[in-house]
Amino acid sequence: MAGWSGDDAVPDRCDGCGRKAASCGMVEHGWTVRPSLAGFAGAYCPGCAAALQLLPWTIRCSECGLQKADEAVAERAGFLYFPDGLGGLLPYCGTCAPNAVRRP
Repeated sequence: MAGWSGDDAVPDRCDGCGRKAASCGMVEHGWTVRPSLAGFAGAYCPGCAAALQLLPWTIRCSECGLQKADEAVAERAGFLYFPDGLGGLLPYCGTCAPNAVRRP
């Protein structure tokens, strides 16, 4: 994320969602800058950067913490995803997934 070096001015708004910097997390958490050479150049809030897959992700088991480089690698390794009760999904490795299924 950009924005914490001291010489970067906070963008007015996110080039993805169009929300003002203060309302989309850019002031508090920073932003990602995508250069014009990479296509769809601009400054993106953390949410848009994640949705556009501009940031590298690792998948971590919610129970034991086992990490995989990305979603495809995790799924090939037997990771499964279960609802978190808040509208999102939590990843579980193949070892911990049976425990997640048994939870109420």
